[in-house]
Amino acid sequence: MYGFVEKAVMEVIKEVESYGFNVKVFKFTDTYYDSIGDLIGEAIDSKGIITGTATYESSIFPYMNYIVQLLIQKIGVQKPILIISCYG
Repeated sequence: MYGFVEKAVMEVIKEVESYGFNVKVFKFTDTYYDSIGDLIGEAIDSKGIITGTATYESSIFPYMNYIVQLLIQKIGVQKPILIISCYG
């Protein structure tokens, strides 16, 4: 499931880059975690945020839920956030 979500996000990234936007990628998986501080620093200056997450018992993966809630709390301004997920 994780690989499928990553492939979907990579397609979205290609599309966003085709419009001339600079994309920064931060990964948070079951085995790897980028710096949350770096993520927040980049997110504050971003035009929008795209996340990809697996589902866990009919909701987003708990650690990604934490990340999304932290972004909402720390950024403090309205910014589009796209959450890409799969179910099944």
